[in-house]
Amino acid sequence: MIENPDFIPQICYLVDSENNSFYLYIVIRTIHYNRKYSARTQEFLEVWGIKELDENFEYISINKKKWTDKIAGIFSSFNINIKDDDFKDFYVLGSDQFKTKNFLSPKRKETIKLFPDKDFKLEIKNNILSFGLSKKLSLARALQISKFLKDI
Repeated sequence: MIENPDFIPQICYLVDSENNSFYLYIVIRTIHYNRKYSARTQEFLEVWGIKELDENFEYISINKKKWTDKIAGIFSSFNINIKDDDFKDFYVLGSDQFKTKNFLSPKRKETIKLFPDKDFKLEIKNNILSFGLSKKLSLARALQISKFLKDI
């Protein structure tokens, strides 16, 4: 399986309100499957969101732990929130421990924990938050991502 490294938005929407604004991007994900006697290409649409934050948090990545990861304890040495029992179901990787803990306010932790899909990807680079699902586009997923970006 080979994924297309080009992650270029096809459509962009600016969602703007009085105190909050963010972008929703529709992208085409292309995956090539190579088998011994056949090759197949699959394309599908995904929705991703980008939001500008008020503060520079350098680099932060947050993913939900899977059931097998919890059993195996994989990457637990990289988790900066080891003592944070109410956020133990997430991998939190950050370049600056203090900025990462500053980003994870109680309100943001609750917003992340309440997101209904466990396969989300959240990354922050400096003051840009990127959030999305590597799943086929649907109206429900677009609304979930919009609500998350509004609340975070």
